[in-house]
Amino acid sequence: MPDLRFSGVHLDANNQRTLSPALRAVERFTIRVLNDLHRSACGLLLSYAWLIRSKSDLRIAHDTGLLPTDIKFDSWTAFIADFAAHVNIHSLHQVDPRYGYGELRLTRLNSLYRFGAAGFSLRNFVHGFMPVSNRYTSFFERNFGWILAAFVYITVVLSAMQVALATERFQNDTSFQALSYGMALMAVGLVLGAISIMLLVWWSLFWFHILSTRRYCLEVGAMRRRAMDDIK
Repeated sequence: MPDLRFSGVHLDANNQRTLSPALRAVERFTIRVLNDLHRSACGLLLSYAWLIRSKSDLRIAHDTGLLPTDIKFDSWTAFIADFAAHVNIHSLHQVDPRYGYGELRLTRLNSLYRFGAAGFSLRNFVHGFMPVSNRYTSFFERNFGWILAAFVYITVVLSAMQVALATERFQNDTSFQALSYGMALMAVGLVLGAISIMLLVWWSLFWFHILSTRRYCLEVGAMRRRAMDDIK
């Protein structure tokens, strides 16, 4: 009979083998880790099932390297059908909660990339996950359109204060006059600050694109010269 003293297995009164507390803890930990891995794997497959729903989606997945090119659409649909038969895609109780949402808007995904979700770099900060437009007009409309709405509200508030100051009730009210004075200064400061930020962003993007284009041209030129040297 093997020596069980150092194996973590003990014999009880009925001569049955039982696990030591340490091995029970290891067993519980292993089961929990395997369950977490299974839930994460189900979530990953579920995200692929949501992403690839047609033949055109599969072609894009092949082109981008998400799936091997030898996977055909019939094989993929059969695999997903078998996966859906074992995982409840409605309750998602077998899926890790991080995969429960399913999809993100491109603007939100770009914001996550800009704030370092995929590692901070100057390119990720400027372009995000996928740049939607390189035109400055579209960029400022998309990112600074809220400033126009803020200016409208500030203008309405200042106009209302101006009307109130013209009345007899508030002409001699020093507190209201001080408030109006502070609001006017704040409005001027906000306008100057917003214009300064917009000019700074435009200047930074302008030079970023200029330098990026120049670097790209130099790299392409060097690559073409090396190709010509190899031909010679």
